[in-house]
Amino acid sequence: MTSVQNRENVLAHVHKLNKKRVQHELGPSLGSLCPMILQGRDFLVETGTVDDESLLIPLLLRVRKPNLGVQALIVRERPEDVERTGALLQRVLDRRGSRKRPFVVAQLGVADTARKETDIVARKPDIVVSTASRVIDHLRRDNMQLHAVRTLVIEEPGMEAAEGFNADIEFICSKLQGNPHRSVFVAELHEHTSQVTSVLRRPVTVPLATWTRNRSAKGGESGSHTEQQENLTMGKNPFTHVRKDPALKNQIKDILKAIHEDEDPEELNAYRAVINSNVSIFTRGYLAAYLLKQATGGNTQPRRQRSQAGNGRGPKESRAQRSEQRAEQREQRSEQPTSEASNGPTSSIFVSIGKNRKVYPKDLIQLFCGVGGLSADDVGQIKILDNYSFVEVATDKSDAAIETLNNSDFRGKKITVNYARKKD
Repeated sequence: MTSVQNRENVLAHVHKLNKKRVQHELGPSLGSLCPMILQGRDFLVETGTVDDESLLIPLLLRVRKPNLGVQALIVRERPEDVERTGALLQRVLDRRGSRKRPFVVAQLGVADTARKETDIVARKPDIVVSTASRVIDHLRRDNMQLHAVRTLVIEEPGMEAAEGFNADIEFICSKLQGNPHRSVFVAELHEHTSQVTSVLRRPVTVPLATWTRNRSAKGGESGSHTEQQENLTMGKNPFTHVRKDPALKNQIKDILKAIHEDEDPEELNAYRAVINSNVSIFTRGYLAAYLLKQATGGNTQPRRQRSQAGNGRGPKESRAQRSEQRAEQREQRSEQPTSEASNGPTSSIFVSIGKNRKVYPKDLIQLFCGVGGLSADDVGQIKILDNYSFVEVATDKSDAAIETLNNSDFRGKKITVNYARKKD
């Protein structure tokens, strides 16, 4: 009994204790959550068995003053769990010391109907422990407001009940204001977990292996899952050259530039929807990394290997030789025509439509193709600005294109097509 009272006393004052004291009294797992909560990081924890103490830690660290409205919301699956968690929470908060107005904890979902709980909600509780369906009942009856919620704690049920439960959670989150801290505790990850994690912002995932390892540890610094992953990455990693490869960084910049300038956002959103529906939120980063690796051919190598690739070791090139090679490459590029279609020289043509009209290079190519005998091979470089664009067209066909397209209709608007003015 004394041990239980001591643990409840530690829980009550956990916001004043340091990490080592929390780990000593409550275990390394709860201590590893504290830094993430204080930093405002949302997280998902696979616990094996969801217990009441784990659910209390996020709100005990963030709820400080009473009489501000509903500041914290704990959503559990079953009414009996709500009753047990609510009773423990009330005991813990009562241990925080005498106050002019103590914290009020409301247990919703225990009574048969929402109407029987109207008096409980009317007491203006500071913390609500409830089932998801009962929270929705009170929101629809306009009995309760969630504008002051700073902390949302969710117990994700098993796979059988998760789909309907997660739909209720999305509705509840739509009623929140600001950016409250959100945490999800799940006994075991399953296929519906990604739906509830969609309400989290940049979540940190603590898998069962890390949680149970922290649970079984008797002392010492266990660290959060994020810290462990960072230490693993920054330790003996044979792929540090990938992170420092300047060519890879430049290729990412080129891809982003192409996305902004050339791609249709609606088309990209369609592809993104396919990814969101078929790829878990936890593996989307790996999918992006894999596609980047495929796009680059996976040929990023350490600098030492790149310098020795091909003819065995070979002599290293001096800085002067490398500078001379770069100068030759610049001269070769400068000798090439700056804007030339496949059939010969081109002329720059001004078109009075741009990004504000959601115009993309493929639209301008379609506009010019078929006019005056023009084909895609006769169209060179395209530059699209906010209100107008420049298109390089084969010189021998530019007059016919201007004569045909000038003052023509494009998406219901008269456009001006003429030779671009040369800069003085």
